[in-house]
Amino acid sequence: AHGPASQQEAWRWSQFTTDAGLPPGRVEHLAEAADGTPWVATDRQAAWFDGFRWHAVAAPDSARIQQLAPVDGGRLVAIAGGRLLSLDRDGFQRVALPESGADDSLIAVAPLGPDTLLVPADRGILRVTPTTVDPFSTPAPPAIGHRNRYPLQRTGAGRVWYNTGAGAFVLEGD
Repeated sequence: AHGPASQQEAWRWSQFTTDAGLPPGRVEHLAEAADGTPWVATDRQAAWFDGFRWHAVAAPDSARIQQLAPVDGGRLVAIAGGRLLSLDRDGFQRVALPESGADDSLIAVAPLGPDTLLVPADRGILRVTPTTVDPFSTPAPPAIGHRNRYPLQRTGAGRVWYNTGAGAFVLEGD
C-alpha cells in the first residue's frame, strides 16, 4: 500500500467536472501556482480554482495549450500555439522574444527563477528575463529534428531536466 489505509478512502477524493466550471475537454496539464492556486489546462483553455468553482481563461486565438508552469505568486507561464505566454487570474499575456527567431515555434518552458525562464528553441536553449533574451549554454545541442513533447522541465526539487535526443541532462543548483 502507498500510505495509511485512511488516505486511500474514496471520500477523500474530489471530482471536478464542467458543472463546477471546469472547461470542457480533456484536462491536459495540471499546475499549482506558488500561492497554492490550482490550475488546469484543457487544449484551448486554462482554469483556476478558488476553492469552490473553476474560473476559465481562454487561450489567445484559441491556441492549443502545450504546457503550464508556475513562476511566482499566482503567476504561471504557458506555451500555447508555439508562443510563450504569462498567465494569471486576469488572463494570458504574450511574452515577446525579440530577435530570438523562436516566437511561434516553442514547445516547452522551465522557470529558472522568479524572473528567469529557460525556453528550448531550434538553435538551443534561450534564457529569458524581463529585459533580455540570450543563448543559455548547455552540454549538448538539440538533435536535428528532435521534437520531444517535454524537452525541458523543472521539477519540484528545483532541478531542470533537458532531453536533447543525445541523452538526458540535469541542471542542479542556482
